[in-house]
Amino acid sequence: MRGNGVEVVEKAGIANTQKARRRKRRKRRRKTATTSPPLDSTEKNTDSSDSSPLRRPKSLLVEKITSSGDVSHEYNSDPDAVDAYHKDFYKYQKKLDRLQQLPTFKKCKYAPNLTDWHNLKQKDAILDVAGSVLSLSSSYDGKEIKCCNGIIIESVKDNRSAIIVTTSQIICTKTSIDDWEDNNIYTPDAKMTAQLLDRTISDLTLLCFSKHYEVAFFEVVGGKLAWPHLGLKLRTVGFLNISHLEQLSREFKVKSGLIVGKVPSNSSAERNGIRVGDIILSCQGEVVSTISQFEGILLDVCEKQFGEGKGLNSYVDVELGVYKLRKPARKTVTLSVQLLDCMETFDY
Repeated sequence: MRGNGVEVVEKAGIANTQKARRRKRRKRRRKTATTSPPLDSTEKNTDSSDSSPLRRPKSLLVEKITSSGDVSHEYNSDPDAVDAYHKDFYKYQKKLDRLQQLPTFKKCKYAPNLTDWHNLKQKDAILDVAGSVLSLSSSYDGKEIKCCNGIIIESVKDNRSAIIVTTSQIICTKTSIDDWEDNNIYTPDAKMTAQLLDRTISDLTLLCFSKHYEVAFFEVVGGKLAWPHLGLKLRTVGFLNISHLEQLSREFKVKSGLIVGKVPSNSSAERNGIRVGDIILSCQGEVVSTISQFEGILLDVCEKQFGEGKGLNSYVDVELGVYKLRKPARKTVTLSVQLLDCMETFDY
């Protein structure tokens, strides 16, 4: 009986100790909440330090080499590793949720798109034509006209050329308000570029166009242009949903630019603090609001490098003006990047 009494006392003492610890933790939390003043907008703006990159936690699958030399994957069931993974994944989800609250990354409710299709015949049809669809862009006098898709209707293997059909609106600089009046203004000498299937870019030559049928035919000759490769995935601010564009203008005073959609790990951009959701406002000191402007500036950088006798795979400095949304601040970064013959991933 005495032994049982001692055991009861010990358990009661442990329980009291745990309660006391919990009370102390609650007091500390209350004290921190009451003594730490909330940051106002001016205090937020003064901290221009870069946020950490958004990275998914390392998988619990462990790669192992079998006795026969084959590669296999096994699940790491170590409790500590599993617990650490779940904690990191929770932090990742919280950071992702915060990212998706930025006006540049808020999700919009649109009609179902191709990724929502579950009909296999529909998907097969898309895959059949995907190899013939190119991304086109046009500009005139330094201003972007339009971006759209074109379809390859004929190809010549001897000189690696192809005929592309698209809408004549891609060279239309002014559209008539009245559909019954033919007051559209077309610019046949507009600069046209296409993103080829191998992710290189090439200039287009206008063959002919029809105002009545609103079609245009271009010729593209396979060829590669050198490009200062930033490794970024970008899209235009102007194509945001109007409500998100209004929020961006009202809260951050930003009305144009290029949204950073992806930043490669350990790239020059990431090392210089560029993060997903940031907005590129300028390049080489020139304001950029469209993809075609950005392309033109980068091509000028390439031409200057070639003029100095430097070729492919050489390095060049590209200066970017960036707006940080997480901790609102404007900063200028200089990236040291290679001249490559592949194009950036732009979402028109």
